[in-house]
Amino acid sequence: MKILIIDDEAIFRMMIESFLDREGHDLVFAENGEEGIKKARVHQPGLILLDGKMPGISGFRTCMLIRKDTKIKNIPIIMLTALDKVGDVEDAFKAGADEYIAKPIEANTFVSILNRKYKRIVGNRPI
Repeated sequence: MKILIIDDEAIFRMMIESFLDREGHDLVFAENGEEGIKKARVHQPGLILLDGKMPGISGFRTCMLIRKDTKIKNIPIIMLTALDKVGDVEDAFKAGADEYIAKPIEANTFVSILNRKYKRIVGNRPI
């Protein structure tokens, strides 16, 4: 599956890449919301993993903009962010996120958590 990871932290992008590469996914990366929206339109990923807190356009705003774009609005979005207060989770869902995973993420559980959350979004299909 093609997965777009939108996160401003290079170390986090590399970590996610190491988790998902061994699963055989086609990964596309963006360092900010504006770049992420452009890459979503071009690559049409099956899933977007989106950081909530980024410079420039926040992940929450990016999510809202994706949901308003007719070409990419139906792509499942899972927010991955260190913002984990109740209000932050609510803001993610109000922005249009389908699921939410709080950082930090443990390597040995990430893929199973991601699969479980993805199945909730699209039915019983694994990533």
